[in-house]
Amino acid sequence: MILAGDVGGTNTRLAWFDVAGGALVAGETRTYPSQQHAGLEPIVATFLRDAPGKPEHVCVGVAGPVRDGRVDAVNLAWDVDGPALAARLGVRQVLLLNDLEANAWGLAALPATDFAVLQPGQSERTGNGAVISAGTGLGAAAGGMAAGAAAGSVAGPVGTVAGAVVGAVAGGLAGKAVAEKIDPTLEEAYWREHYTSRPYVTKGANFDDYGPAYRYGVDNYARYHGKTFDEVEPELARDWQRAKGKSTLAWENAKEATRDSWQRLSDTVERAVPGDSDRDGK
Repeated sequence: MILAGDVGGTNTRLAWFDVAGGALVAGETRTYPSQQHAGLEPIVATFLRDAPGKPEHVCVGVAGPVRDGRVDAVNLAWDVDGPALAARLGVRQVLLLNDLEANAWGLAALPATDFAVLQPGQSERTGNGAVISAGTGLGAAAGGMAAGAAAGSVAGPVGTVAGAVVGAVAGGLAGKAVAEKIDPTLEEAYWREHYTSRPYVTKGANFDDYGPAYRYGVDNYARYHGKTFDEVEPELARDWQRAKGKSTLAWENAKEATRDSWQRLSDTVERAVPGDSDRDGK
């Protein structure tokens, strides 16, 4: 079970989620007036009385700067102490994020129906997302959306726990750890130097053909974090024509290059992030 929270000067929202088939499944969500409570710990204690079990992961977005796992909450008389809450709940870590950073990670968890296009343009798989939030306070945050951090799709408007903090949970506990280990520039430099040694590359082939295939693996590895290449290959094949750019390769010729870059990232991340993300037993 995942416990997600959104702490603001007016309200504190808590929700629990399960993970099924690589996607987040929303459970109970409750809202508590922040000013009527002495801190986050008693709110969490009240919420968990009716929860279906003990949380394994906890992530909370808080209105205020995060320093050493603690937040002096803006517009509140109390602060949020991540280590203290972790000890109280008996979990390894309570991940605290600034609430706007949480919103930024949450962009990747929202379905297309939650967006309104202001200016049509070319969609890119990687880039930056900007969040402007008007609540008890007014602020702005930029969210690095490199590699699409979310683990699943959750409905709900921006600013709600389902859209914002669930994105923080997914990104903060999974994709953020993965994305921080990925440098697309370094990956491209590596493959530019080594692509001619790969068995699937045709003799005399130009990197302009294989580069987009390697980049395709990089872009999608964290987007489909927790899934194997073979599991998502049908979706990658479907989208290749749109993503290939100037490459002249058909998917059957590009597939092994994409698999190669995917596997290189998987090996890199598994050396830095505990677990077996590609479930290859290594």
